[in-house]
Amino acid sequence: MQILKRPANFIAQLFSWLCLGTGVVTAGFMVYLTALSYSVVPWMDPWYFFFELDKWHLPFWKLLWIQHIEHRIVFPKLFYLADFYWFHGTGLFLLISIYVIETAHCALLIWFLRTSRVLGPTALRSAAGLILFCLFCPAQRETFITGWQIAYVLPTFLSTLAVIALAVGSKSKSSKPFSFWVLTAWIAALISSFSLLSGFSIWPVLCLEGVMLGMHRRTWITTGALGAGALMLNAIGFHLYGNTSLAGLGQHLGEVLAFFDFLMAESWEPISFRVGVAATYVAIVVCIAILLRRVARRPVKDFCVRSTLIAVALSGLAATAMTTLGRWRLGFANRYEEPVSVFWCAFGLLLLSLVESRESKLLLPVQLVLLFLMIAGKGRVESLVREARVHSQSLNLAGAAFVSGVKDTHVTSAIPMATESTFGELNFLKEHKAALYATRPASLIGTRLSDSYRVVENGCGGQVKSAGVVLDKTWPGVSIRGTAWDALRHNPIETLITTDSTGRIVGLGANDSVIRSGSPQLTWNAFSPVSAARKQIRVYGVLSDHDVCTLSEGSVVDTIPYLAQFPEPLSTITRIWSPADGMPRVVGGEATISNGVLAIRSETNDTQALFNTKIDLSQFSALVIKAKFTRLDTVEMFFGREIDGRGIDGFVSTIDQWVILRANVELNRYWRSEAGTEVRFDPTGANGPGSITLIAGIWGSKVSASPGSDFFDVYRIPKE
Repeated sequence: MQILKRPANFIAQLFSWLCLGTGVVTAGFMVYLTALSYSVVPWMDPWYFFFELDKWHLPFWKLLWIQHIEHRIVFPKLFYLADFYWFHGTGLFLLISIYVIETAHCALLIWFLRTSRVLGPTALRSAAGLILFCLFCPAQRETFITGWQIAYVLPTFLSTLAVIALAVGSKSKSSKPFSFWVLTAWIAALISSFSLLSGFSIWPVLCLEGVMLGMHRRTWITTGALGAGALMLNAIGFHLYGNTSLAGLGQHLGEVLAFFDFLMAESWEPISFRVGVAATYVAIVVCIAILLRRVARRPVKDFCVRSTLIAVALSGLAATAMTTLGRWRLGFANRYEEPVSVFWCAFGLLLLSLVESRESKLLLPVQLVLLFLMIAGKGRVESLVREARVHSQSLNLAGAAFVSGVKDTHVTSAIPMATESTFGELNFLKEHKAALYATRPASLIGTRLSDSYRVVENGCGGQVKSAGVVLDKTWPGVSIRGTAWDALRHNPIETLITTDSTGRIVGLGANDSVIRSGSPQLTWNAFSPVSAARKQIRVYGVLSDHDVCTLSEGSVVDTIPYLAQFPEPLSTITRIWSPADGMPRVVGGEATISNGVLAIRSETNDTQALFNTKIDLSQFSALVIKAKFTRLDTVEMFFGREIDGRGIDGFVSTIDQWVILRANVELNRYWRSEAGTEVRFDPTGANGPGSITLIAGIWGSKVSASPGSDFFDVYRIPKE
């Protein structure tokens, strides 16, 4: 038997190191995603906090106490204020604080397991890996990429601290109901309660834990009283927002439960969502069974680690339940996974503690299952990396539009906040050199380029490809697109500057290659306010804090809109439809043909024109449309089944002149295999009703799209 045990022990130790290594790699990968995702441009809630600071002029205590939606986030606001006034609102302090808190969370759990001596060295290493994996799991990646989410990390950590502190306090004699550790638990629970509304769920958990651990009755009764008092204090002036109303909850119980299942099982998606749901309810039943057993036995003198782990699991479960009740109507966000991760972490530790014994033969199977679960999501690495890059580029691009004072909704919609909280706060942020204005070149808007930068000739390659007017009553401007790369280092240009004819910096631009193509095409989008549009606009690529470069081709925009000439004569490409071929089928509008031109008058924001060309379209790399548009709007083209990704979309930046619209359909992965003979063209979007689109013909081109092309490129009419 000893001979058989030796290989088993060796394998168990090997698996324990693999678990620990996987946990460390997971934490490291999350750091990598944070770095990829980072942008100095705030996302979502911080904008409203800036609005509060700027417009409300509240006393310090009232600013802390006032609700953020249904939450009183008193203690997270202290972090937000420190980040704004001491670190210029860049969010770096918040992100570092999140990592410090989450690392402390891991250290606390490992310390508790180690000092309790319930796990041997092998199982403890496995447990440490599991803790790192759960608390730094990419399933809750939003927690680590936006500093605002310290409001989720802080109360979750404090809930675990409260549970463990109460457990340590239970070591004292039953005749002493209060101790330093019990006081620590109460303070942690109070801070958790006023960090997020779901933080209040820790109080009933602490009461149950006190009963399970056989603590003095006055201890858990006082705990319950403190929780009730904190809840009553929170109720003073409390407003329940409409989105979190519990009215009619019983009528939508199925939807609520479905949302709860989604929260609990979403992290199981790489394996099976259904398995995740089943595991959820098995875990809940196991926790409740152990809870009832512990309450029934009430071990007065027993310091029970398993009871503590049950309490930690219940704290995560209770917080998730509260999130479900408040957010089931609003949809999923992966920041909600923070307490879910704690639940699965505690349950995994509970399993390890149950199988850890000298005679146990279950440690190896449990380790094997843990390893399988930990590496099951490795196939998502590429998509997570791309998501992180898209997030960063989207914020940088929106920030360039904000700083330029151009409300291009195609990019500013990445931050779905009210205009008064974004554009309305730009002067406030500029005054404090905060957030967007904390770094160059945004902090230099309005100054002369030559005062801050040296122009490096032939320092970068690229060109301006198109420019269009952004029509907004308050924040109009020019949106310019093109390609650019660092000629010396052969890297993308990440930031661009636009200047007017006097050399004054008037706008910014950003790399958008991942957003537009999903591959490292060296494209960008830059902006200039409308006041500069009446003059000559020049575009520069930023090489460093002190060097910029002019684009090798077309860095000067002389007229708006600027369009390159279509490089192919229409006579050399294949005509696949003309008005002489008859009327296409039009939905959502009226169509007429006159003087060899198809005119489509849109009646809705989903006007569709279906052209049956009777030609195998898969032979073409692009479809070319000669058209004239009366409004700036989106355009779309669909083929095959017209759903599930069988389409492309873009934006028309030129109105009231004939243009060539090149639809680069080959960029869609389904085109070559599913193109068919019919194509659907939607000439308008949100601005459609009442607009008129003229179409003089459609051609097929076998020339591949140039590097950096959009799904739709707009050109001048070629010379015949």
